[in-house]
Amino acid sequence: MRQAIVDAAIHCFAARGYATTTNREIAAFAGVTSSLLYHYFDDKAALFRAAVMDVNLKLLDLYRASALEAPDAPSMQQLSLGVERAIEFAGQRPEVMRFAGLAVGEILRHPELRISRDEGSEAFPMLFRELLERAHRRGELDPDVDIDAGVRVLSACMTRLAGMHGEVASHEEFARSMRTFERMLRGGLMRVPPSVT
Repeated sequence: MRQAIVDAAIHCFAARGYATTTNREIAAFAGVTSSLLYHYFDDKAALFRAAVMDVNLKLLDLYRASALEAPDAPSMQQLSLGVERAIEFAGQRPEVMRFAGLAVGEILRHPELRISRDEGSEAFPMLFRELLERAHRRGELDPDVDIDAGVRVLSACMTRLAGMHGEVASHEEFARSMRTFERMLRGGLMRVPPSVT
């Protein structure tokens, strides 16, 4: 029952945002009473934090599964597999991606929504750090790249890309944006034109 409430919260928060969503609406969407919702969650902020942790786990599982699927593959290929899984997942559960994107802004506006490090606030930065450190060890990362800066850039890009789902015209446009991001990481977004002789 707890998971049904969290799933309903993700859907409702993604559709209406934190401030305008009520626990009563979430309970109704989950098909439970408000008193049952309060049995699991003290207040709306606690429910939002639970939704953030749940979404983080879902998305992290996609990327971790990609690494397990191709453990010897280059780091960029592992990230690409994760991006493809995220695109597929976004088509199946668009509200999860929408929630993932809006959660950062909601947390900035409402400090009580922050999750702690123990609750997974650093989960994605840690994943990107592992990926970049692996790439560095394997000689796949430009030696001039600062890993801390790389982690910040990857985190910011992925957060914004997640938020695009639901803001853009279609899932196909979201998928094109994700693949363009992937292409950019591969160095294939722009080319130096051939010199004129």
